Formats: sequence, structure tokens, C-alpha cells
Amino acid sequence: PAPPAAERPAPFRQLIARLESGGPARPDGGYGARNPASGALGRYQMLPVALRDIGWQDAAGGWTPLAAGHGARSEAEFLAAPAAQEAAMSAFLRRAEVQLGRNGSLARTGGSIGGLDGAPVPLTDAGLVAAAHRSGAQSVARYLAFVGNGAETPLSAADRNTFAAVERRLRQFAELPYQVASRRGPREA
Repeated sequence: PAPPAAERPAPFRQLIARLESGGPARPDGGYGARNPASGALGRYQMLPVALRDIGWQDAAGGWTPLAAGHGARSEAEFLAAPAAQEAAMSAFLRRAEVQLGRNGSLARTGGSIGGLDGAPVPLTDAGLVAAAHRSGAQSVARYLAFVGNGAETPLSAADRNTFAAVERRLRQFAELPYQVASRRGPREA
């Protein structure tokens, strides 16, 4: 079941869901999606490593009391609980914002950078956070360093794929509203 209208995700989350699980096109909104190859779960395709990073799973893959507090004590409960998935996504986005701030990526917001194809890539809060959701905050920082240094060094196939995924997210989310917590006023937090 989808969450009530008042809890429906904003455009940023809707696009993540569409790209990750097919969310809006699925009868369950993507909340029941499971990728058996990667272990990614739900509307936002949360990987086990992401669930560990936010404290919802332990190192052995067990669900923690934090997750249980949101109604997720198992994979099945997580997949059946839209509110739990929204809470997990909120925690993950906050963590990604902190990581992007620490590695200097958020300081680049407002400008643009020449992409792998030479075309400008806008750097926005939405794009940076969406790229971190897909590829990790460290990959975003590595991409920015690579293209920022003129992209002269040859790339491995794995790095090229990762950087292409980062760049694609930066472009896909460039026009969407999103503001990282460090830029929000006290009433928006």
C-alpha cells in the first residue's frame, strides 16, 4: 500500500523511485521491489550496505532495534512498510548530505563542470545527493576531482561506468528542488 497523500514523496524522491524501482509505475509504488542480484530493497532500492550505514542492519545483516522501531524487523516487514522505507531514505539522505559536505562536494553547488563528454554538467544539491544515493559520496568526490583536473588520466572501465552514473544523476536531477540541511532555515529542518 502507498503512504497517505500527506506523506507522499516530493519530486526528488519520486524520480529516485522511478529510476530505482519503477516506483510510480508499479501498483505498489515500488515499495515491494527487491533486486535478488544486489539485495537492494524497496522503492529506493536500499542496499544492505546503506541499511548498515544508517544503523538499520547489523554487520551480519540482522535488523536492528532502530529498524524495528519503524516496523522493520525483517526484509518482508521492510518491503511491506512504506513509512519505514521513507524513514530509511530520510536517514540515508541526511547521511549522504553529511558525507558530501565533509568531502567538499557540496561546496561546488551552484556551478557547473565539464562532463566526460565535454558538455557542461550543473552542480546542484539535488544532483549531488542523487548521485551519492546511486554511487556513493566518495564516488561523487572522485568524479568531481577527475573532471575538475581536466580528465586527462585514463580511466578503468569500472571508474568510467561509475563516473558516467554520477554524471547521469547530476544531469537528471539538476532541475529538481532540493536543499541540503546545512542550507535550510530553522523552520525547514
